[in-house]
Amino acid sequence: MEYDLDFSARKLDNTPGVVQAGQWRVEYQAYSLPENRNKTPIVFLSGAFQNFRSFRFEVAAMLEHFPIILVDLPSQGNNLQLAPELNIADLADLVQVFLDQIDVPKISLIGVSYGSLVASMFALRHPSRIHRLLLSGTTAKGRPALRLMLEESFHLCESGRMEDFAHGAVSTMINGYHIDRTGMGGVHRKLLLRQVLRLSEAERERFLQNTQRLLDFEGFEEYPSCPTLVATGELDHFTMPHENASFALNCAQATFALIKDADHMSIFARREGTCALFLAFARGNVLRTCDDYRIYDRGGAMTLERRISPRLVPIRNSACVIKTESGEGLTCRIEDINYFGGRLSLDKRSVETLPTRNLQLHVESINLSLPIHVLEQNDEEIRCQFIHMDLNKAEKFRNYLIDNSYFINQDSIPQFIVPEEELVEAV
Repeated sequence: MEYDLDFSARKLDNTPGVVQAGQWRVEYQAYSLPENRNKTPIVFLSGAFQNFRSFRFEVAAMLEHFPIILVDLPSQGNNLQLAPELNIADLADLVQVFLDQIDVPKISLIGVSYGSLVASMFALRHPSRIHRLLLSGTTAKGRPALRLMLEESFHLCESGRMEDFAHGAVSTMINGYHIDRTGMGGVHRKLLLRQVLRLSEAERERFLQNTQRLLDFEGFEEYPSCPTLVATGELDHFTMPHENASFALNCAQATFALIKDADHMSIFARREGTCALFLAFARGNVLRTCDDYRIYDRGGAMTLERRISPRLVPIRNSACVIKTESGEGLTCRIEDINYFGGRLSLDKRSVETLPTRNLQLHVESINLSLPIHVLEQNDEEIRCQFIHMDLNKAEKFRNYLIDNSYFINQDSIPQFIVPEEELVEAV
């Protein structure tokens, strides 16, 4: 393998090298310090909204200890080649073909969010080629609410509703309720919104293909056996902490960690802490809970709270479920609610089976209507999730939720708290 021995962040914008794997292009850049070039390299897989430059901080930090290879598979990162026929397993197999072509026998592999599925599949299908596996924001199989979010994004993008799509994408990636803790408010949301709104037609098509792969993926039945780190933000509402923990618990040699005060964007919002965790694991160091992250034993991982924000009980609970297409409204009560979803009770005189999509919940106390998905209905009882497609409305809704005068329980802004006895040292 030929490495560039003189890294600078500016080079991440350079034209990448190309390995041709049959009809498929695999694009890459490879860097190393002279003294490290014979070590096992760390490979970064770009994902749906990531490219080489997304990992500039991590490359600079890890390059002191390992060779680094950045990879864009077809339709990933800045690789413009469309590949609708390739599934997650096919992409994982392309990684092996790529390694054969560049003569690299073994790697440590980092996959974030979408990339975590490809990385995990590679570790499963080609175990002899993996040294260590590092995952962030992953899940064994998406919960129904996650699948509905993906379907909604696909529908909005495919139908050309790019303003709604962009706002929804930002709300999916960034936990809009806990921005005071994550620091992913104003500027970060505007930058991500601008990035999504500027997607070209080809980039939109790649998004649709990537999302379709996720929707087609039926989940893992087997799990990696190599040393594995699974980590995400403690406030990740997209691939939730307990889902990441479940994945780790199914791996033969996994360490599970939560990044403090971070959401699904932890590798970008809490760069230093996340990078320190990844680097320590890649070097084989003993991992200990610290100011930046928590390390869990098996018992602690098994008992994680599934909800990252408690439900609030409104004093004025009158509301209305509105069918978006017809405008018909059904009177209901809000039994409990938070930024991500709620539990409703329809008026018994007008109970009917509701569709899953194309609904809004009108919260009468603040005169605000928000799109919802029905997750479950049992006669008049409904469990729903909010689909935030307007960041201004989402902010108004957040202000309502943090105003204790609206709610029976007078808690302060909810915190994600894990008992201290669950925080342990792990290898």
